[in-house]
Amino acid sequence: MIVQPIVGHFSDRCTSRFGRRRPYLLLGLISVVVFECFFATARPLGEVFGDAPNHRTAGLTIAIFSFWFLDCSINVMQAPARTLLVDLAHADTQVEANSYIGFWYGIGTGVATLLGALKLFTYMPWLGSSTVALFAVSTGAIIVATCITLFAAKEEQWSPPVEDADSQNKETRQSLFISDLIETMRELPPLVKRVFMVQGFAWFGWFCFLTYATTWFGMQVYHGNPHAPEGSPDRELFNAGVRLANGALCAYALTAALTSLALPFLCHKLGVWVVYGLGQLIMAVCLMSTQVVHSPVLGFLVITLLGLSMSVTMVVPWAVTGQQVSGSSNEGVFMATMNLSQCIPQMISALVTKILLAVVVDISYALALGGVAALLAAFLVFRISRDPSSQDYTPLYS
Repeated sequence: MIVQPIVGHFSDRCTSRFGRRRPYLLLGLISVVVFECFFATARPLGEVFGDAPNHRTAGLTIAIFSFWFLDCSINVMQAPARTLLVDLAHADTQVEANSYIGFWYGIGTGVATLLGALKLFTYMPWLGSSTVALFAVSTGAIIVATCITLFAAKEEQWSPPVEDADSQNKETRQSLFISDLIETMRELPPLVKRVFMVQGFAWFGWFCFLTYATTWFGMQVYHGNPHAPEGSPDRELFNAGVRLANGALCAYALTAALTSLALPFLCHKLGVWVVYGLGQLIMAVCLMSTQVVHSPVLGFLVITLLGLSMSVTMVVPWAVTGQQVSGSSNEGVFMATMNLSQCIPQMISALVTKILLAVVVDISYALALGGVAALLAAFLVFRISRDPSSQDYTPLYS
């Protein structure tokens, strides 16, 4: 919530000869690599500082702080990455440009799910454990992907307008930062503010799904018990359900990837708001159906179909936002502010579902609640589509 608007603010004003966004991508990459290494090796590092098998205070401390800084580092990369796309792609091609982000999101999610199920230690025994091997592969992947972006993206050095340069000489950097950041976040284009609300409800539903999908499959579909003794029939049923759910998540990721490539065509034929609304409705039906789905086949199908909605969530709202802010001098802050529509629901859903599941034990109620949120998101899309001002997608800044 805090990191991305700050990074967006400073990247909008970066005068590096390497461009406005790429320096922050490189900074984020270095930070991600460092803290991934610390996180992956927290246990052996803890032993260096005196941890014993029954006392791992140092290791846990390293892991917790590494995870916090790793999350911040990823946010440092996300803000300029989304904005770089807005900088480089024309306003009228934002759907096409964002469809590639949706595609690679699906590919990355699917591959990560598969790698998590493999015993990587058997292929890379010199790394000591499957956990370290998994982080090694992910670190290598992010290095390669980011380096491709850094070398392929062509940015020109940005120079502030004369009046901005004069104002920077008159005021302190701190006052400029605080006032400009708050003022700019308030100036989010009206249509983007409405899409922000849709995303807020949609991501509430997504976090309900992403948090409880595998548990729901193991408990409600396979009728297993995660609290049963290890090796007992109930525990084995639960584990089997979780394994199949992970397979379904791979199918969900592949569906999201392939659908993302088809979205430009669908948006052209059906309209952006129709596609956006259908994505929310599919999500609502799938999540609410978990109340009655008890078949492994149907459960697998429900999770797979959610890939259709995820592709819409990853592409359409960001394309609308990119088109609306394209040409503005505050693209970075606007795109980072839009990302708050994902951060805020994460905290709210964690709190609300925890309270809900303290009252009802059935995990499907948490998923159904996410379905209700998706239904509200679909209603908001319908309201936007009925507004004449939303029919024209020309940029607000030209």
